[in-house]
Amino acid sequence: MEKEGREFKITDIQTELVDNKILTIAVPAYNAAKFLPRSLEPFTELDQAAKESLEVIIVNDGSKDNTAEIAQQYVDKYPEMFKVVNKENGGHGSGVNYGMQHGVGMYYYVLDADDWLNPQALTLTLDKLKAMRKAFLQDSSSPLPDLLLVDYTYENIEEGKNRISLKRQVPVEKFFQFHESKSFTQGTYLTMHSMIYRRQILHDASLVLPEHCFYVDNLLAYIPLPYCRQIYYLPVELYHYEVGRDDQSVNENNFIKRIDQQIRVTKLLTQAYHLYSDLPGKENQKIRQYLMHYLAAMYTVSVVHLIMIDTPEAKEKIRDLWYFLQTFDKKMYAAVRRSLPNVLLNLPLGNKAIGMFYHVVKKIFKFN
Repeated sequence: MEKEGREFKITDIQTELVDNKILTIAVPAYNAAKFLPRSLEPFTELDQAAKESLEVIIVNDGSKDNTAEIAQQYVDKYPEMFKVVNKENGGHGSGVNYGMQHGVGMYYYVLDADDWLNPQALTLTLDKLKAMRKAFLQDSSSPLPDLLLVDYTYENIEEGKNRISLKRQVPVEKFFQFHESKSFTQGTYLTMHSMIYRRQILHDASLVLPEHCFYVDNLLAYIPLPYCRQIYYLPVELYHYEVGRDDQSVNENNFIKRIDQQIRVTKLLTQAYHLYSDLPGKENQKIRQYLMHYLAAMYTVSVVHLIMIDTPEAKEKIRDLWYFLQTFDKKMYAAVRRSLPNVLLNLPLGNKAIGMFYHVVKKIFKFN
C-alpha cells in the first residue's frame, strides 16, 4: 500500500512583496574573464526602470584570473543592478546557493558566466513579472507564478542555433498546473535555462546544491518542480546557451573524466522523491511521469558513458548504479529499466553499435 503523498509546503506569498527587486539573477563565475563581458554587457542595454527592478549577483568563485576586477567594473558603473561577492572556490553549485540564500528578488534565475541573455526578451520577462505582481497587489485573488517558463537557444559553435520552444508541451501565456501540460516525449524536458522560480519555492523545497560538483543544474530543474502550483509560459527567446567548446563540462572527454560527478547527481535526483508514494494518484500522474522520464534520461546518460569507458571499474559502477536505484525504490527501478533507451542498453551491443547509440542519445538528450 502506498503511503500518503509528501506535503509540498507553499509559503504565504505576501511575505515576498516587500522589496522592489522583482528578479535576482545569479552568475556563478570561475576564471570567466574571457566570457564575462559578453555575459554582463546585455544587462547594460536595459532601460533604467528594468535595471532598478533587477538584481544581478556575480559570484566570483575563487577565480585566479581577473574575473573579480571585471565584475567590479560593472558594479561601479551600475550599482543599482550589479553586486559581486568574492568567495573561496566551491564550484557552480555554491554560486547558485549563494544567490538563493542572499538574493532579494521575488524570482530567481541562473546565468552561467559563459552564456548570455537577450536584453529585449529580458525586458519582456521583467515587464510580465512586474505586471503580475502589480495585479496581485491590487487583487490578492490574481495569480502569481511559482514558475515562469521561457524559451532558450543552443548556440552550437559547429552546428549553429537551435531554439528550444515549449509551445508543444505547455499552454502559452496563461496560468496552468502541471497536469494541464501535454506529454513530454523523449528529448523534451525543462532545464535550468527555461525555468525562473519564485525564490521562496526554492526555500520551501529545501534546495541546497552540492559543492565541487558539475551537472548540478539537473537538481535545480528537478527538485523544486512538485512545489510549483501556478505555472506560466512566456514564449520569449531569453537564454543563449553556448555549446561545442572543448573546455566545457558537457564536452564528451570532460564528461567521461567527470563521470563520478554525473553519477553523484543522478543518485541525488533518485533520492529526492519516492515518485510513486510521494506523488500518488491520478492528480499527480503527469508530473510523476515527467520526473520519471527525466530520471530515466539521467540513468541513460550515465550508463552510456560508462559503457564507452569500457573498463572493469566502469562495469562495476554500472552494476552499483542500478543496485542503488533498485534498493532505493523497486517500483522506480522497474520503470527506469523499462524506458526505451535503457532497454536498448541491456542488449548485447558491440563497440560500434554503442558508439552509434551514444550519438543518438546525445542528439535526443542534448547533453553535449
